[in-house]
Amino acid sequence: MVQRDHGQKSQIVERRIRDDAAVEEAKREQSMKEEKVNQERTRKEAENSVSHATMVNNIGVKSELPGIKVFADSIALEAELRRRALHDQVSSNIYLSKEYSQYGRQIGNSIGKLTPTTDSVKARASELIEALDGQDCPHPIACRLFADKMISIVKSRNTKDKTFGPLAFACGYVMLLVTNQVPDAMDYLLAEFHKVCMYTVPKHLHALNAQARNSDYYRLIGYQEEVEKSQSTESYLVNVVAYVKLYAAMIQMAGFALHKKYGSQFMKILDVISRRFIPALKEQGMKVQAEAISNLQNYLKDKVYLEEPEGRYLSQHLLSKVFMCEDQHRMATSAPVSSRE
Repeated sequence: MVQRDHGQKSQIVERRIRDDAAVEEAKREQSMKEEKVNQERTRKEAENSVSHATMVNNIGVKSELPGIKVFADSIALEAELRRRALHDQVSSNIYLSKEYSQYGRQIGNSIGKLTPTTDSVKARASELIEALDGQDCPHPIACRLFADKMISIVKSRNTKDKTFGPLAFACGYVMLLVTNQVPDAMDYLLAEFHKVCMYTVPKHLHALNAQARNSDYYRLIGYQEEVEKSQSTESYLVNVVAYVKLYAAMIQMAGFALHKKYGSQFMKILDVISRRFIPALKEQGMKVQAEAISNLQNYLKDKVYLEEPEGRYLSQHLLSKVFMCEDQHRMATSAPVSSRE
């Protein structure tokens, strides 16, 4: 009896030892696998870093134009190149196709009906999301048409009019709602922004001498060809302001929001602009429009960044609808009540 119990205990101990050994072996194998995975991940990350650095350097070389210095972050230039390549996969002559030009008009009509109200933003976004579902038009073409029509609102509306500010915020909300449901459309939007306004990259091209300030330079910085002549500087600056305003509305950034979120840090930036940037602009003399400097000085002096931009919060309905409802209510309450006989 004692021997049998001892034998059973010995077997139990042996099984435990074997089980423990098996567990340890499994742990060791798992550890080796994880180590191999980590080594492979490290190797790939190193390769990607080298590849990334090479790509960035290539972009920097391509950006160096004769007599022109490029001010931009290498990562921003890389992103611009990637987006522009995606955007250019769809031919700019797509509008010559009867089928796709009709589709473009459909998107344009929807955007053209946009007003700075919550109801309008929701309705237009819903229409555009449905238009980009890829059923009636190839997805890349639909995304490019959407981006083209969305950005072209700057040319179709009076951007010097005070009503453009609220409309820009409405456009920003529509772009966010659409790209939230159709993420691919964002790259096309950004590519279109980069094409019409380099400051959305952001980057700046500085001509080092008078010879570099030729027609190619002005084309690169965004001047448009008008009827038999180049675009005027005043017209160019109006468009730049409008594009930046539209871009800022999309990314939900404005001086008001920055001051509210970052406080003293934002004020330090304004201090640098006041003490260093504005004097540097004035030193340029006639090269910089006095109006541009004056607007910037007034922005700082009047502390415009403390005022919430008009249109940042959309009204629920058009005021005309509200007035119409009030008139109908007034007419209903003032109508004579017939007496019962």
